[in-house]
Amino acid sequence: MESLKFEISTATQQQLQRVQEVLNEVNSINEWKIAPYVNGYLVSLQGVNMQIVNILTCISALGLDAERLYEE
Repeated sequence: MESLKFEISTATQQQLQRVQEVLNEVNSINEWKIAPYVNGYLVSLQGVNMQIVNILTCISALGLDAERLYEE
């Protein structure tokens, strides 16, 4: 199982709800968590064969900046 963390910019509650919906739709993500972080939110993902580019593209399409922090 892979772990992935990235930061998203400050978001409205509606944008966060949409991020949650997007994460639920990605089959390769088994578990996810969103928590307040320095200047936005920390998104932690666990799954198998996660395609980070596709995930970040979906988040960016919501009008949010997303930056990968590290992958274990």
